Amino acid sequence: MLPASLLQFFTTKPYACDPSSLPKYPPSKEMDAKLRDEEARRLRAAGRANADGVKKSRPRERVGRGLPIP
Repeated sequence: MLPASLLQFFTTKPYACDPSSLPKYPPSKEMDAKLRDEEARRLRAAGRANADGVKKSRPRERVGRGLPIP
């Protein structure tokens, strides 16, 4: 049998609300944040034209190999 104080606790106002009426917040746990960051990084990499990770090399400026002008 439950004590009278517990019975009053479950039967007095304010009653519990419907969970669907509560505001939705993004997950804030460390693992959730890590997964969210990895997913964002993966989506950014997929959106790039050069997503394979190979950098394009810039052509170097050609220096004349002739004799220097005196």
